[in-house]
Amino acid sequence: MELNIFKEAKLSPSETDKKKIIDGLNKRIKNLVGQRNQKIISKEECDEMQSYLKALIDEIESNPGIIAKHAKQYLDSFRKEIMDFASILIDGETKEITQEALDAVVKKFKSKGFTDKDLLDILGVKVRTKGTVVEDDGDEDQDGPTLDATLMKNINTSLEKLKYRNVYHFLGLKESVDQKTFADTIMARFDVSARKTTHTDMETVAHHLLQKILELAKDPDARKRYDTSLSQQGFNDVKEQIAALAVAKFGFVDGKRYKALLESCLKNGLGESRARKLINKELKRVGISFDDGSGSASTTVVCRFCGTICDNKSKMCSGCGMPIEVECPSCGKRSSHDDLRCTHCGFAIGDMPQAMTYLSFAETAIRQHDMETAESNLKIAAGFWPNNAQIRKLNDQVVAERDKQKGNVDQMRNLCSAHKYYAAMAMASTIGNGSVETQLKNEAKAAIAQVEKLLETAKNSSDGAARLDTYLKILTVCADCKEAQTQLDLLHLPAPSALAADLKGDIVSLKWQKCSSPYISYVVIRKENGMPSSPTDGQQLAETNDGTYADSKTESGKSYFYAVFSKCGDKLSKTGAVMNEPVVKVADLSPSQISVTTDETSLEFSIKSTVSTATIEISRDGKVVKTLTGSSFVDSGLKSGQTYQYRFVVVVKDSIGREHRSGGLTLQFTPMPKAKPVDITISDDDKSAVLSWSSASVGVVSIYYSDTPFKYNKNDNIIMDTFKASKLNVSGTTCTVNKDFSGVRYYLPVTIVGNMGVAGGGVSLLSISKVGGVEVVRDEREVEVKWKWEGNDTVRVSYNVGDGKDYNKDFTRATCASATYKFSLPQNAKSVEVKVMSVVKCNGQVMYGAAVVNTISLQASKVMFESITNVKRLFMFSSNTYEISLSTDSVLPCDLHVLVSEGCPPIDLVHYRPAHVVSKSMLKVGTTYSDTFEYVPRQKGKKLYFRVIAADRNKAKQVTIVPELRNI
Repeated sequence: MELNIFKEAKLSPSETDKKKIIDGLNKRIKNLVGQRNQKIISKEECDEMQSYLKALIDEIESNPGIIAKHAKQYLDSFRKEIMDFASILIDGETKEITQEALDAVVKKFKSKGFTDKDLLDILGVKVRTKGTVVEDDGDEDQDGPTLDATLMKNINTSLEKLKYRNVYHFLGLKESVDQKTFADTIMARFDVSARKTTHTDMETVAHHLLQKILELAKDPDARKRYDTSLSQQGFNDVKEQIAALAVAKFGFVDGKRYKALLESCLKNGLGESRARKLINKELKRVGISFDDGSGSASTTVVCRFCGTICDNKSKMCSGCGMPIEVECPSCGKRSSHDDLRCTHCGFAIGDMPQAMTYLSFAETAIRQHDMETAESNLKIAAGFWPNNAQIRKLNDQVVAERDKQKGNVDQMRNLCSAHKYYAAMAMASTIGNGSVETQLKNEAKAAIAQVEKLLETAKNSSDGAARLDTYLKILTVCADCKEAQTQLDLLHLPAPSALAADLKGDIVSLKWQKCSSPYISYVVIRKENGMPSSPTDGQQLAETNDGTYADSKTESGKSYFYAVFSKCGDKLSKTGAVMNEPVVKVADLSPSQISVTTDETSLEFSIKSTVSTATIEISRDGKVVKTLTGSSFVDSGLKSGQTYQYRFVVVVKDSIGREHRSGGLTLQFTPMPKAKPVDITISDDDKSAVLSWSSASVGVVSIYYSDTPFKYNKNDNIIMDTFKASKLNVSGTTCTVNKDFSGVRYYLPVTIVGNMGVAGGGVSLLSISKVGGVEVVRDEREVEVKWKWEGNDTVRVSYNVGDGKDYNKDFTRATCASATYKFSLPQNAKSVEVKVMSVVKCNGQVMYGAAVVNTISLQASKVMFESITNVKRLFMFSSNTYEISLSTDSVLPCDLHVLVSEGCPPIDLVHYRPAHVVSKSMLKVGTTYSDTFEYVPRQKGKKLYFRVIAADRNKAKQVTIVPELRNI
């Protein structure tokens, strides 16, 4: 809240005596208590004002220079009001004012603390002559009882906060409105406001105002008293101006001066019609002729929002900046210049300036980085002025600022996580004031407050060790405390010692001696082929508070040196615990790295080592036969059929020349004549497939299968110990497999000798099984389809509701484990046909299995039995061929049977045999189906009866056939 010394103390801005000013402010503080006791202001308003005034007194005591600043502000705040009031009293040519006119101005502004000299300085004029002031005689339009002064003051206070001129402006009504409309509008607004559970600040003010003016709605006399008070309040200033004009011997008021008088009334809350009436009567009463502008009324217009008289060619009001002509923001209809409500849709045009108030609140909130408040105020502003370009622009700014704030919040959260609270606090003004933001700010404030206390403790300590420990503690609390960092540069950060490493399998276990301080953590550094000389010389593996670390991410054959440095906050020790010998992990070969080709008396090895500098020591039956530096080796002179045991050891030298050996891999191989690959042939039908192959001259043939393609080509060698695939349980050279899966399955023949195999030519088998466990359940509004994931990975659900369209939806086992699908039924659907089928993708093609079909009639399908005729033969003779024509209005739930009997209609529906079957898939909605069938009568000359019925008698109620029976 901004207060002005001279306004509150009611002193002239020329006053410079500090004591008089402080006395005036203390008097104002006492007056507030009286206003509170009279309930003119609330206790909260009283307390708030008193606290601001006391703070103002303290500021004057400490800095008397603000008195001059407040004097200038006070003069500036009243300069326009004084100029507006006195302008018609000044002679424009001589820049003079009569003493009588000046006295009128002094009388008007005496309560504000202005002296004659103050006013003459502001007006920039001099006094011409002296005269006598004419006293007010009153006016009949202002006579009569007035509204209670306290109530009128409270109403005006609320209107001022809401930026409305009077109650009529607030309600969006003209002053001439009848009592019923006036009362109905107040009650309707009050009911809407009372139903709200929460209000914004402005809505609360509006609600209280509605409570205060309920009396005006219920009592027409109370409204008249308000109107009288409004007239007195709005006309007093103008009445004083007219009196001054009379004293100054003005015989005529021209259009310009009349406009100024009228505008003053309008700004004080009077309506134009009432203001003109009062001005005209007062001018006549004091004997001044006038031009009220009626002869040129079309050249001016009164702003509906603030009452300023503007040129009718102006687009914007010179007083408040609002548009003169308004297109209703709600419906777009252009309104008359004085309409406060849209005559088409009732939108409250008079409330549009409220949008600017909330827009201003939003702009302030944006400057304070409070996007939540800005967004709330913009939403309220948009209610007062929909589609306002400025509001949309600010909304876009809020969205952009929210995105920016989100990034700032994430950045501040990261800084807090890293305990860099000084850097975090520097961002505090950019992140708003939400719950998360406040929590981050409080965390940073608390940490910095703790650090400030610790810094003070460290400064006052004479114990060097204790001081060092305190600085270490500070950096654990706040890692970017520059003062603690500077002190640690002087005192030096202690380092760990006695670093040792132990290699077990793939894990390098490190251990070191920690420092005595509990505030130190440790950074583990690893470097290849050399010792780390600093915390940045090598790869940082971890930061830990422990004295141990396990490194599980080493590569075989590489020489690693380790070092551990102390850390506190962002500070690292200059020296550390360093290992002067490397750690080397040597991994064994895996069977997949060894490929062997067998011959009758030799074995050919091909080895793919992952360590380029390693040598492979190969032993046969315990004796080294080769130290391999390349990738291949042939061991010859072996006995055919004898099994030999081979051991492979990887040998690596580290960076200082020491030798390291792996544990060793042991495998067995048998020299034998080379195995030959065989091929699979395949023949299949709908249910199964027969695989066939030839027998092997050497070794045995095994058949393996997989749902993914094998990576082996024909003639590739396979170490069977490493081969991972499922094997068919077969004997002989053929095997039958069932097509009980959906997809493609791959089969590979392998000719095996000992533990070595040779891949043959494989085949693939496509199978698309039916979907199992299909159920279709419906209620009044939707259909639920269920199925079971058995041998299917992808399922398609297709349905038709009788509109000629198929609606398809594909599901995969990975994304729809529940195996259910629901869809809504259109209101006019008569039936629904659901198909569920397997889907398989193979070689870029999509294939579908046999569908499981369910048809549900939502209402009985109507089948029109249109005709049955005998197909005539040569010379118009009858034949045994008959043509039937049918049509349907919806998808059928089942097939139809055509029954035929001779002499009487077919009645037996238990033992009948249909003469013809009409497939439900053949009957399409909206088309006529025709087909022929043969029937040989048993007795000639008998009348034939043809009856159409539902083939599935359980679904007979779902089909209506009209007519069901025809005869020939």
